[in-house]
Amino acid sequence: MRGDLADVRLADHVFAPHYAAAIPCSAVIAAPILASRQADGAILSEILPGEAFEMLELATDYAWGICTADGVVGFVARGALGYDDPAAPAPPVAGDPADLAETLIGAPAKPGGRSPAGFDGSGLVFYALTRTGHACPRFADLQAASVGSAVASDVPLSRGDLIFFADHAAIMADGEQAIHVTDSVVREPIEAVVTRYGPITARRHA
Repeated sequence: MRGDLADVRLADHVFAPHYAAAIPCSAVIAAPILASRQADGAILSEILPGEAFEMLELATDYAWGICTADGVVGFVARGALGYDDPAAPAPPVAGDPADLAETLIGAPAKPGGRSPAGFDGSGLVFYALTRTGHACPRFADLQAASVGSAVASDVPLSRGDLIFFADHAAIMADGEQAIHVTDSVVREPIEAVVTRYGPITARRHA
């Protein structure tokens, strides 16, 4: 919901001046999900080709609604959306998140990115977990609060641990090396990550 409009499915829970029923459509190209209608608005995430988008409003250049793949609500350029049936989501792959993350080393950084075409910090964690069959929210603060189980700070780091910072996330490749996003997906000593992003604020294991 937003101040002037809400999904009609929320009518029993919230008040809004107007309600809208979602119109199902899907992305025909990859596109950023923006916080506002401006092309230079903050990028929240992205929608990928074939993923479903529940459109609640269509303005001149942008549609507002929900990307069902990651649950992010925002604005998507109308030219990126079509009204055909969305493609089936990609099935999970075998292996664990750390295995998959290692195959992504070298992938570029991209604001809002969550695919091998480009990742942001939490997008890498989202991709590695959801593609290996684990439930995972899109953003780092929610990941730090809910993914898998918490790991105590006095337990030695190990492969597959998810570590979180004030505004960043990483996956441990082993007890000393982390896989995360800088200018690209890299593997580097955890000390270097802490130097760049500050102290670890949460640890979890999927």
